[in-house]
Amino acid sequence: MPAVLRDFLKANINVWMLTGDKLETAENIGRSCNLITSGMGVLYIRGTNTVDNKIDVILKDYIFELPNLAQEHKEGLAVVVEGESLSKKR
Repeated sequence: MPAVLRDFLKANINVWMLTGDKLETAENIGRSCNLITSGMGVLYIRGTNTVDNKIDVILKDYIFELPNLAQEHKEGLAVVVEGESLSKKR
């Protein structure tokens, strides 16, 4: 599996991995299968119990920073999203 993911990334194919794990565990899984490499930046989107931190608000805050963050990390940028941040129940 890691070799297939590596080939996808070399071909500039975006890969999404869904897990039911905590952020740290999900990142470790991504690293173990070479989906997240040591040269990549990692952006964490964590859920909270406030309306101001819903995923759409968070992404709007980051949207202008993403190109700069991606340029800082030549191997790209990984986004690790906590499931709670996707919930509509706030």
